[in-house]
Amino acid sequence: QALGELPSDPNPRYLEDRVAEKLLTLQMLNERLYSHIMENYSDFVGGIEAVSEVEKDLQVAHVLAKNSRRSLAMCSEEVKRNIRIAANAKKKQELFKLLELLLQLRAIVGKIQELGEGLRDGQLAWTVANAMSCVGAVEQLDSEMFCVHELRTTVMRILDDTVAATDDT
Repeated sequence: QALGELPSDPNPRYLEDRVAEKLLTLQMLNERLYSHIMENYSDFVGGIEAVSEVEKDLQVAHVLAKNSRRSLAMCSEEVKRNIRIAANAKKKQELFKLLELLLQLRAIVGKIQELGEGLRDGQLAWTVANAMSCVGAVEQLDSEMFCVHELRTTVMRILDDTVAATDDT
């Protein structure tokens, strides 16, 4: 468009005037742009500072998140370890209960053997008294266990044999 405005035979003075006009226009634009920048400079600086603060906050948040993930992983491992310990403690408690039951059964079986010996030796009063206490011990056991039924039957048989032997004498 600027070339279309040129006369067909431009002289150097004409060109210099046009260049001077364009330079003046450029200088006015630069001054307006500079004043506009200077009017908004404090906003620009404030924006740069805000961006810098956000960057620092993001760096701190990144470090916190990283530490939190590490802490959560450690807590998760500790919880898993505690669950294993609790399971082992529960298993140990159940094994102790089973051991206690087995010791009770062993004591009752030993008592039944003593009752049999007492019956054979003719200690009928002792055998009846101890058979009654043995029946009480068997009654305290879980009736759904197969061996409890067998123990009860054995003790009752010894008691019946003892009573029969008492009647015979």
